[in-house]
Amino acid sequence: MKQKEENLTGEFAGVSTFGTPAHALGIIRFTDATDLFMLGAIKQPVKMIGGGSNLLFCKPFMGVLLQRVGDATVHIDGTTLLASAHVELDRLCAEAASGGLHGLENLSGIPGTLGGALTQNAGAYGVEIADLVEHIDLFDIQARQMLRVGPEWMQYAYRSSRLKTPDFHSHYIILEAALRLGGEPRTDYGNLRAELGSQAPTPANIRQCVLKMRREKLPDLAEFGSCGSFFRNPEVPAELVPEGVNAFALANGLYKVPAARLIDLCGLKGWRQGSAFVWPKQPLVIASDGGADTNPDDVVAVCRHVQTTVMNRFNIALEPEVELIGLHNTI
Repeated sequence: MKQKEENLTGEFAGVSTFGTPAHALGIIRFTDATDLFMLGAIKQPVKMIGGGSNLLFCKPFMGVLLQRVGDATVHIDGTTLLASAHVELDRLCAEAASGGLHGLENLSGIPGTLGGALTQNAGAYGVEIADLVEHIDLFDIQARQMLRVGPEWMQYAYRSSRLKTPDFHSHYIILEAALRLGGEPRTDYGNLRAELGSQAPTPANIRQCVLKMRREKLPDLAEFGSCGSFFRNPEVPAELVPEGVNAFALANGLYKVPAARLIDLCGLKGWRQGSAFVWPKQPLVIASDGGADTNPDDVVAVCRHVQTTVMNRFNIALEPEVELIGLHNTI
């Protein structure tokens, strides 16, 4: 039996791209679905951590962490990509692009695993992974059985899915997914078209442009702790759109306002608390330079200061995209 439980309580490193450790009752690393059938014996809450690129452990988690390990498989059949949930998302972007298949190239460089991207509905440059889902294979922890679902079951929304809701986030584990690739390139978002210039909009060229733009404005995870974009872009009624701020009209009558612009207008680039600070080149990002010694309280303090400042100036609430384990996401 491949399942292994380590420690009944303790500190676990390497579970968040912020570099901060997690405190939990224990951690179980599993390799496949066979191991998961033993989870019925666990009485405590469970938390799937994946690549940890969207998690900040602010307080001890009074439960057991789950992390899949072992070989991750990727298979492309025509325009269908089938992959294990613990495959790095950027690996999938690279393999699809090298195969000349459009779909994933706009998501290049996003840290974390496929499972995390599917749970979060990761997106960039006009593409969300929800647009590509054909089916997802899940393990139901409570019923101790596997099931296959489509994108409708996931109830996808902006940076959200059914698996992010309280009733479901510790109920299911994503094991594998099939994505539909092909179609037309998306170069109409931000300055992607300008970055391409005279280059043909091939998957490989778009991927390289996306990676270049991300390198220019985002912290290098080899040097700084970060979970990428820390805040969601708020959706507000027309009367709350600040003058001079470009907003995008939504089908529900609201407007999506760029959170980075609001933070910038508040003069918060570089604002620091301890080892955590607003990234100067992209204020949507909170970074840390304290490594494993980074105090999560510093990251939370920067988050709360940004939220409070934006609320006081614009009457707009910013909601973290990052999951703050042990805390409420709103002020």
